[in-house]
Amino acid sequence: MIGRVITNFAAVLTDVGQRDNQVDELIAQLRRLVSATAADRDQIGGSIDALAGLTTATTALLRDIRPQLKADLARLERVSAEYARQQVPFGQAVQGLPVALAHSRAQCTTGRGPICTCATCIS
Repeated sequence: MIGRVITNFAAVLTDVGQRDNQVDELIAQLRRLVSATAADRDQIGGSIDALAGLTTATTALLRDIRPQLKADLARLERVSAEYARQQVPFGQAVQGLPVALAHSRAQCTTGRGPICTCATCIS
């Protein structure tokens, strides 16, 4: 058992030894990362403090609006379900809206009732 561990460890070291330039570069990059992080520790710490404040404020906001949000979402779910059931009639109503607005405009302009001359009204 120990012999296999030593053999495997030797294989790993041989592989690492063959990649010594890559390992050196990796260590250099890690050293630069640690140095940069150390240099920016005050800024990083301040960001963490700000993030903690944001988390606290968001938690309070969600706690305050949760009941209303829950009710609004329940109403939205009911409206969405009703829209899904009434999709065709709703679409027809929306398509007829320009004609209805034209009739309303004609009535408002003259004050004498419908005088629209569109093909729908004439027929």
